[in-house]
Amino acid sequence: MRTIRTLTIAAMAAVTLSGCLKGGGEVVQPQADGQEKAVRITIKRSSQSSGDSGKTRSQGEALGATKPLTFHDGLLLFCRANGYIEKVVTVSTGSGGYASGTVGILALDAGVWITDIPSLATKVCLAGNLAAAGITLNVGNYLTNAEPTVVQQYDATDGGVGKVMLYGEGNLIPATSGPGGIPATSQQFQAIFDVKPVTSRFEIAAITPMPTGGNTLSANVEGIFIDNYYAKTYINVKASQQATYNGGTVPSYTSAYYSTPGVVHDWDSGSSGLTPGSAASPVWSYNVLAPEDGDNPFTIGTIEPLEMPAIIIKVKDVVVNGTPAPGPHFLTITKFFRNVTTPITELVRGEVYNIANIEFEYNHLTPAPYMSSKSAYVEVTMIDWTTVPTNWDF
Repeated sequence: MRTIRTLTIAAMAAVTLSGCLKGGGEVVQPQADGQEKAVRITIKRSSQSSGDSGKTRSQGEALGATKPLTFHDGLLLFCRANGYIEKVVTVSTGSGGYASGTVGILALDAGVWITDIPSLATKVCLAGNLAAAGITLNVGNYLTNAEPTVVQQYDATDGGVGKVMLYGEGNLIPATSGPGGIPATSQQFQAIFDVKPVTSRFEIAAITPMPTGGNTLSANVEGIFIDNYYAKTYINVKASQQATYNGGTVPSYTSAYYSTPGVVHDWDSGSSGLTPGSAASPVWSYNVLAPEDGDNPFTIGTIEPLEMPAIIIKVKDVVVNGTPAPGPHFLTITKFFRNVTTPITELVRGEVYNIANIEFEYNHLTPAPYMSSKSAYVEVTMIDWTTVPTNWDF
C-alpha cells in the first residue's frame, strides 16, 4: 500500500507582494521592498491507504508489522527560490501557537499565523528530525548546507526510527480560496507538497541456496553489503555527491571495512551464519539516501553500468553434493524489478523495496563481486510516518 503525507500551506500576505507567476507556472522572484509578510500556515495530512509502517534497522520487522517512522522535531524554512533561508521557525511536537519563533506541529492542523516573513521568501520547506544528527539551519544558510549522511539514518536502540530525516518543500502560489472558503485575493498564497523520508529502504526476507541438475547445495550467509550507495546527499536537490562504490575488491566486503555495524551492511560474527532476526515478520533491512525527486547512483567500470545500489552477499560453508567448495563466494544483485517485468531504475524517497527471497544456485556464486549478477523481484511500498506524542488515525 502506498501512503502519502500531503502538506497544504495557505499563505496570506498582510502587504502587497511583488512575486507573481508567469503563464508556465514559473515563480518570479520578488524585489526586496523592506516589507514583511504575515503567513497563515495550515497543514493537512491525507493518505491513499493506511496501515503501512516501517522500522529502519538491519535486522527487524518488515514494513506493515511495526510502528511508523516518527516526527520528533522540525524546522519551517522560508526561502528564496535558490534555497537561501530568510526565516526559520522551530516546529515542536506540541500544540502551542506561534510564539517567539516556535510553533507546535499540532497547531498547524488548525491553522496558525506566522508573521514577519521577509518579502524575498518565495517558498516554504519543512525539514524534520534534524536534531539527532546535529544538523542546524539558520537565516543566511542555504538548504544545501544540510547534508544528511547514511550513518545518521540508523539508530541501534530504536531501529533507526528516531533518526530518519523528513523533507518537503513547495512554492508560494496564488491561493485557490481564502479564509472560510471565500474567493482568494491577489494577496493570498498557498503551497502544496509531500513530506517524505530522505531515504529509500531495502528489505530482504530470505536468502536461499537452491539445488540444480540433481546437485545438492547448502550454504550460510556470512555478510550482506549495500554497494554503490550515497554516503551523504543534499536534503533538498536532485544532484547528489559521488556514490560510494567498492566494486570487485574482495577485502572491501568486511565488517571492519564498512566500520559501522548495521549501517548498509550485516556481518556474521559467529559461526552459524546470518539470520534476519526473530521478529514477527523478520527481514534484513537497510536505509539508503535518495536525492530529492528521484535519482540513482551511476557507476561505470563494472560488468554493466549500475542504475541502483547493488546488494553484495558473501556466503560461506558452501557444500556441493556433500563436498565443501573452497571460497570466497559472492552473490551480486544489480537489477531490481517490480511486477516481474518493470525495471526499477531510480531511488525514490520513501519507497521500500521488499525482496521476499533471493534464491541462488552454485553457478551464481563468484570469487569476487560483480563477476556476474542476478536480478531481484521486489514489492514496492511507502514508508509511513507520524508525530509524537500523538499517533493520528488517518
